[in-house]
Amino acid sequence: MGSGRGYVYFPRYGKVLQLALDEVALLNSHEVRYLGRRLELLEWLRSGLGFGSANRGEPPRRRFGLFLNVANDCNLACVYCFAACGTYGKRASLMSPDLAAQITHYCLDRVPIDEVAHLIYFGGEPLLAWDAIVASHRVGLERARAEDRRVRFSLVTNGVLLCRETIDFLIDAGITITISIDGGEEIQNRQRPMKTGKPSFAAVTQSLSYLLAKSPRVCAYSRKMSEVAMRVLSRMPLAVSKCAIVSAL
Repeated sequence: MGSGRGYVYFPRYGKVLQLALDEVALLNSHEVRYLGRRLELLEWLRSGLGFGSANRGEPPRRRFGLFLNVANDCNLACVYCFAACGTYGKRASLMSPDLAAQITHYCLDRVPIDEVAHLIYFGGEPLLAWDAIVASHRVGLERARAEDRRVRFSLVTNGVLLCRETIDFLIDAGITITISIDGGEEIQNRQRPMKTGKPSFAAVTQSLSYLLAKSPRVCAYSRKMSEVAMRVLSRMPLAVSKCAIVSAL
């Protein structure tokens, strides 16, 4: 992370945005531990701040993030998985709705009322624990309304379990969706097969068109894009740095 300046290009808007090098590096980062900061920066960019350094505004308030690991299990068997197929080396298990609600209360009780609380549903594959996500979101939404506080929700998924009903709920609930896809069919199937050994590309991409039509603000990260992936992502405004797709805004 340096102290110089870098640039991010937005093809849809024909805009080049000047950022600090550490911010460019943050957009390019694929490390899970930086997800909350990356989402915060993306939200800031979406707000329209920073188009031209002269009128660049102050960054948003600090966020207090909680990665809620609702699923110690996964339906994929990625060849490079750092989490041992979502189990982290432990017994496969799913969080109960009651526990998810209790943890959400515990988190919000400790976040200052005037700060942003960010709940990130993670795994494994979090959609395996759908009832836990719904229970946690309900608590967060009720507390946000009752206490006039800001609560943000995000989901990191491999996309296999996304269907129209799930997408409708997530979008209507204001939950930001991040989908991890390695590339085209050959690469995806080789590097991210189903736990059964079957290919995963068709299952992951079957609902993408509906998702993009429902909400074009979908985060997408990749270092090497196939023609198929490029055609899909061409419908989304993209932040590009050094000819690499960084993130959709």
